[in-house]
Amino acid sequence: MKNWFRFLCFLVLGLFIAVFIWASHAVFVLDNVNVYSENGPLENMQVGLIAISCFVFLTPLTLKKNSEKLTHLFCFWLCYSFLVRELDIERLDAPDFLVLIGSGIGRNIILAVGFISLTGYALSKFSYYKEVALAFLKSKTGLLLMLGGLFLVTGTLFEISSSINQNVLFEELFELGGYCFILVSALSLNFISSPEKSSVTMPSKI
Repeated sequence: MKNWFRFLCFLVLGLFIAVFIWASHAVFVLDNVNVYSENGPLENMQVGLIAISCFVFLTPLTLKKNSEKLTHLFCFWLCYSFLVRELDIERLDAPDFLVLIGSGIGRNIILAVGFISLTGYALSKFSYYKEVALAFLKSKTGLLLMLGGLFLVTGTLFEISSSINQNVLFEELFELGGYCFILVSALSLNFISSPEKSSVTMPSKI
């Protein structure tokens, strides 16, 4: 299983490097700024990566591979929040109901309810989930997830740094890199059986 994980890691990160080189060449050499345009290639890749991450974070629950469900649900909900942020469903030819719950106030309310519910449940069993959270943050999955978050924060810094040439390109590339690491984090939860993973897998109380 670890060999599969290494292969998938190299595949995901290798594709990111290839896209980084391709996008940089397209913008700086060919002057093709459509690469990072709204709903352009980079944004569509981001949506694809984070959608796959949502699915992969839920896989251990459906296969009953891990007894600690709340961690998986929180990671899934975090990825879902990124997905609806990137998807711009209001610009798609989607039913009004999906637009209502997938954008604007409806989306924000649903996301808030989800995070508040998960956090509230964890706080109700604080001593147990405190240990779970600490174990998760020290695990390979947690470290990769935080690394992905660091890339997303860096992308946000480029977004507000309009003085940097082609700052939007770097914003989108760092966001893409962040989603790559989030996907690798999700994969590690499925393919690695290690001390880090077992330390998170405590007797379930959900």
